Parts: sequence; C-alpha cells; structure tokens
Amino acid sequence: MRPMIRLPMRCGNAPGLALAAAMLAWGAPAAAAQRGVVAGTVVDSATGQPLHPAHVTLDGSGRWTATDRAGRFVLSGVAAGTHRAAVEMLGYAEDSLTWAVGAGDTLRVRVVLAPSAIELAAIMVQVDKLERRMRVAGWSARTAAQRELANSATHDAARFVTDHFGMQRAPCAPLHPAPQASRRQPMQPTLQPSSPFSGSNCVQVRGSVTNVCVLIDEMPASGLDALETYRPEDFYRIEVYRGGALVEAYTHWYVRSMANHPWVPVPVDVQWDSFCRSRLQPST
Repeated sequence: MRPMIRLPMRCGNAPGLALAAAMLAWGAPAAAAQRGVVAGTVVDSATGQPLHPAHVTLDGSGRWTATDRAGRFVLSGVAAGTHRAAVEMLGYAEDSLTWAVGAGDTLRVRVVLAPSAIELAAIMVQVDKLERRMRVAGWSARTAAQRELANSATHDAARFVTDHFGMQRAPCAPLHPAPQASRRQPMQPTLQPSSPFSGSNCVQVRGSVTNVCVLIDEMPASGLDALETYRPEDFYRIEVYRGGALVEAYTHWYVRSMANHPWVPVPVDVQWDSFCRSRLQPST
C-alpha cells in the first residue's frame, strides 16, 4: 500500500475565510428581513369588479406594477417603513394611500377606485381628434384599441404589433450594398448605420420587407426595439399606417395628460415627412 501524503495546510487563511463566509451568510437574510411585500387588489367602487390594468406606483420613485386580469398586484422587496402609493387607471379618479410595510411581512390591501366620468369624457374628445386625423390622412390605417391591448396575451408591445396586424419581423437591408454582378445595374439605396430602421426594425408585409418607423407619444423611437420595453397594456391606442411602415403608439399617461390641455394631434403625413422619410437616406 502506498503511503498517504499529507500536504501542509496554510492555517493562517482559514479563520478569515470562515469569518467572511459567516458574514455573507448572516448578511443576506438580515438584508432580506428588512424588506416586505405589498399584495393587493384594485376594484371598481360601484360594481366591485376587478380593474385591469390599474397602475400602482410606490413613493414616486419609478417603482410600479400593474394589476392582472383579476385586479391583483404584488410589489416585492419593499423597504420596511411607511410609503406613499398612487393607484390610477384610465377613466377612474386617482387614489393616494399610505402603506406601513413591516420587515419580513406581507401587507395585504384592497384599493377601491371611483369612476371619473368627466375625465373619461375629456379623453374621448382627444380620441375623436385622432379618428378625424386618421380619416384625412389618405393612407390605409388600422387601430388597436384599449380593450384589445389590455386583453392581449403577448408579453411585449412589439410582439403584439406584429401578431395583431399580421406582420412578421425580418432582417433589414444590409448596411452596405452587396457587390453588383454588372456595372450596368444601378446601385440600390441602403440604410445608413445611424438609421433607426437598421437591425431588427423591419417587417415582412405581403412578401416584401418594410422599414418600420415607430413613434411613441408623437416622438420618434428606436423602432420595434423600443416597443419591446413596453407591455401591450401600457398603451391606450396603437395605429399602423402604410401597411406597417409607420406605427403610432399612445401611452395611457399621454392620452390622460392631453385630456387636460389643448391638444391638436400632429397630422400623420407631417409626422412621416418629419420623423420617418428623412431617416431613410441613400448610401454614398
């Protein structure tokens, strides 16, 4: 039998490693114990029916969540203490609340929102302006309304747009022209690297690839990639023009804020000329 060889141990580091491991093991549960969870439901004050999607914002810090179709929401990892919260939904009066969250506890709440008929009527005026703008655009247009967006099963707004409007995402034209077989063939315009239509922001419609210009709240966005950061229920309305070349998306916040101020929607053709046409430039 071969003799067992014992290697010398550097005992000087062992206590330090053990102490560090113990501190990490103790620190993680301790930090978690200083936080709690808020779980609740949001319902209609008149009918008691669950409201979806209602937005729940904590402390005005940007932390927020939305209720599901059963009117339920969960905010986890909330620091222990007293917090101000705002709960709002289109067509309802906003409610401000104070929640006391205990360390390691789950606070269960029930939020009741009252319908706001005056606000809803003002919003309908703005939506009617959008309808009139669509009629005078002279372009083929399709619309997804609030109910369709809220009931969508897709996890992001980009997927909703392609599925709902019958479009398929496709690679855009190459950023540099491919070699030509003959010099007699004209060079085709290609997309510049700075173009918002490059990358994955193209769709295939009726057998041809179309560059997509996306506007969110009447401001240019980085194409369909920008819509991937939103959920369908985040929008009040989505419009698609020119077979998919132009996508107009309006958030709940924008429609609601515009209901309280004089607002004339920018004509669709003006938006196309200002934000979309100029960004498609031929290569040099």
